[in-house]
Amino acid sequence: MNDMQLPFVVKDASHATQGFLILGIEAGEPASEVAAFVRQYQLTFPIWLDPHGLALESFKNYNLPSSYVVDREGIIRLAWSGAISPEMLEKYVTPLVENEK
Repeated sequence: MNDMQLPFVVKDASHATQGFLILGIEAGEPASEVAAFVRQYQLTFPIWLDPHGLALESFKNYNLPSSYVVDREGIIRLAWSGAISPEMLEKYVTPLVENEK
């Protein structure tokens, strides 16, 4: 996960009470480094370790960071390659969350 976009993602975790889940997938870093990163940023959402890059293969995207919005039926509704901003989250994610209520 890109530490430049992390504050925005953590802030947007507030949507969790509305059925929105943030999940981090770490592709390739050792578990000890991921654990240190989680502690440093006090992350409260799950981080899946993907040491063999299977998630990257499944998404057919090898660009990092990458962000996806997956709906309750498992359909990818939005995808980004590169850093995201609070404005992008507000513009694209908030309407999806509100429509799911």
